[in-house]
Amino acid sequence: MTKKPILAALLLSMLFAQMLLLEGCEKLPKPPRKIVDARVPAEMRAYINFKKGTYWIYQCQQTGAIDSQYVVGGWNIIDTTHKNDPECVAMFVIEAFDMRVRSAMDGTIRDYGTNTERLSSCNVDYIENPSYRARLSVAEVNQGASESLCFRYPFVVGWKVETSRLSVFTIKQQYASLAVAGKIYNEVVQFEHTVAQDNADSEHYFAKNYGVIKRVIKPNQYSTKSETWNLIRSKIIQ
Repeated sequence: MTKKPILAALLLSMLFAQMLLLEGCEKLPKPPRKIVDARVPAEMRAYINFKKGTYWIYQCQQTGAIDSQYVVGGWNIIDTTHKNDPECVAMFVIEAFDMRVRSAMDGTIRDYGTNTERLSSCNVDYIENPSYRARLSVAEVNQGASESLCFRYPFVVGWKVETSRLSVFTIKQQYASLAVAGKIYNEVVQFEHTVAQDNADSEHYFAKNYGVIKRVIKPNQYSTKSETWNLIRSKIIQ
């Protein structure tokens, strides 16, 4: 007769322990979300971001004309996306920057900037394969943009993007080294811009730690302009 109360007490103890275990499981915290560093990598920044005090002096191959361009300012923003989206597997630390360059020859202003791609939605693939979109927009003072250039990092020869105006941007070639105006530059990337209307085609050659070392304006059905501007001297502050 004494075994029944003991057995009942044992069963109640096991049931109580199981309830405590289940309650504890329900209160276990979720694993921490990943924080993905999607800031602009130094490798890309070395091509298009320089500090105030930097200048470049170019010479036109056809006419001998000289143009000096210099950094007049810029900005840098760092932010974290998807902080309030618990369904997203990660939060992304993103960065955007802009560098403003002025031409001493005609006052043309060039804005060089970049931003991280594909962060408007929670993209799992991006965690392992981040990519960046850089832009170069050119505008006359107090006027609208007259030229633009777009490219992607990591650099992949043959990458193309077509804009709403049907302009096509292409990563055309990469060079381990390239000679421009008698100077050898390493790690050079050539970008091509083919326009659909109202402007000349162009090519820009960017060298790591120097920026634009050569710019070629090519004639097409919309423009007869043909110029090649080579970098002949520079002062670089990174």
